Amino acid sequence: MKRFEEYLPIATSTAAKAINDAFNNVVLKYGLTRSQCVALYYIYLAGAINQKDLAKKMSIRESTMTGLLDRMERDGLIDRKLDEEDMRRKAISLSKKGEEKYGEITQVTEEFVREATCKIDDKDLEIYQKVLDQVVESTLDWQDRKIKSFE
Repeated sequence: MKRFEEYLPIATSTAAKAINDAFNNVVLKYGLTRSQCVALYYIYLAGAINQKDLAKKMSIRESTMTGLLDRMERDGLIDRKLDEEDMRRKAISLSKKGEEKYGEITQVTEEFVREATCKIDDKDLEIYQKVLDQVVESTLDWQDRKIKSFE
């Protein structure tokens, strides 16, 4: 029988926590959290995005997103303006300070990825990504089948 920590969900969770904690510990020195870095990234890519779409991209609840954005706005990292397409929503964009922080943290992120993968061949990284994608796809398929079995 496998030890509990060898099971895929536990091993994956443990690895993800170690990676996320290491990144968070470093970006905290730059005055940001890992979640703020992820939000900066998605806002930068979109140019402007609403809260619901950003929460979906980040895989977090809208209520969690609200607190994150409130802190980012307080810290001058983002601007919120009425969305021209839907006046009930606010469009979130990077402020000048947010753009500067994004540029700064992008360099740190690239260094982090280089360091985290420096001992791994490119071919092995490709295999890792492919296997990870397959595990996620299979897991979601299993989840759907399992839930339907209760209907």
